[in-house]
Amino acid sequence: MYNIFSVRNEKELIGKEVILKKPRKENWKEWAELRQRSRNFLQPWEPKWPSNFLTKNSFDNFINMVDTSLKKRNGYNFFIFKKETNNLMGGVSLTNFKTEGYKSITMGYWMGEEYAGKGYMKDSLKVISNFCFNELELNRIEAACLPKNLVSKRVLLRVGFKKEGYAIVDEVDSILIDEARTPIVISGQSDNSVEIYPKINTIVKITNIN
Repeated sequence: MYNIFSVRNEKELIGKEVILKKPRKENWKEWAELRQRSRNFLQPWEPKWPSNFLTKNSFDNFINMVDTSLKKRNGYNFFIFKKETNNLMGGVSLTNFKTEGYKSITMGYWMGEEYAGKGYMKDSLKVISNFCFNELELNRIEAACLPKNLVSKRVLLRVGFKKEGYAIVDEVDSILIDEARTPIVISGQSDNSVEIYPKINTIVKITNIN
């Protein structure tokens, strides 16, 4: 079985129209230009970008964080590329990796404005879901989005995620940047809540649950 946390044996995940690859430092310029073009599209649903967010130094720090997560075995990031042209379109993160008992992972994702609504994210989330369930043998993938983000909710539902409830966090930004924390799931919405959408493996392997 492929080890998602192997730095040397990096794996490309291939979908119908997308290829998912580990982010590299040489992706900075294309990433920064795509994020800049999509700023108004993405910013309402993300934490406020710091002033140096799009700089090469900030991106290098992100790559270092990705590598550190690999070494610590607690997270992974993919960039989404268009298979036909190899253009960078977006990204998917897998964090808060839990290997004991009911094995689960938290997923975050973004897509550049010019590629949104064209099926690329749906394709990407299908690939990621299959990878998490079939390769990593996880039981649960969890995603969160702001209640007003209807586009994000629709794509989750279309690939098999189900609305579970709302999560209360100290700061909404915390869950959106995939901090390694477990939110409290509640039944009703509040001003500082996000909606929780899990996807459950239909072939569940549960071990060491007491």
